[in-house]
Amino acid sequence: NLITNSLKYNDKDTGIININCVEDHAYYYIQVSDNGRGIPQNKIESIFDLFSTASETDNKGKKGNGIGLSTVRNLVHSLGGIISVSSEEHKGATFDFTIKKLSV
Repeated sequence: NLITNSLKYNDKDTGIININCVEDHAYYYIQVSDNGRGIPQNKIESIFDLFSTASETDNKGKKGNGIGLSTVRNLVHSLGGIISVSSEEHKGATFDFTIKKLSV
């Protein structure tokens, strides 16, 4: 969903998506960033709420349903992690999340 959103809501001639992952003994730390439209500051607090959308329409004029990021948050939480977003309009968005490693 994070990658799909990066593609659907990118307004640049060349869309760029960066994915980084590092780990320690307890967690995987994953970051997905893009150079797209970004998320308006007044939407940052609610972006993970069910049925909340940051944009009226995607690049094809379709309105999102606000289920994707809520599902991502719920999945990350169910895997023992947390997720956050930072963004600047017209410069892109960065999602950082963790996934807890399984104890063996």
